[in-house]
Amino acid sequence: MDLSHLQENDTLIISTFARILVIYCLSFFYKTTSSPPEASCAWPIIGHFKVFNGPDLPHVTLASLADRYGHMFMVRLGIRKVLVVSDWEIAKDLFTTHDVNVSDRPQYIATKILGFDGASFSFTPYSPYWRGI
Repeated sequence: MDLSHLQENDTLIISTFARILVIYCLSFFYKTTSSPPEASCAWPIIGHFKVFNGPDLPHVTLASLADRYGHMFMVRLGIRKVLVVSDWEIAKDLFTTHDVNVSDRPQYIATKILGFDGASFSFTPYSPYWRGI
């Protein structure tokens, strides 16, 4: 019985596994993006809604979180991550320098109907019309 065929398959499997392992280990050393800190106490599906349901009003809760985590931090609203900015200089920089990254919105049928086909500021996608508003 010829065992060379089985040895070739084993070598292929082991080399593929070794490559995946090396790439996985190197991914920890070469992190290119850093994200702001995320507030603790998030639940798996509902996120931070439980924190906002406390005795304080939501803006007071956000202010206390800003005191604890800094001017920029992330909260989870459901399964979505939301960036909270509590400094006017950072907000100004976001909406002037990096406006393409933060201003684009997905196109849904509901926003087309509710926003009068993009005529409202809150529903319009990023475009020259949005910059003019």
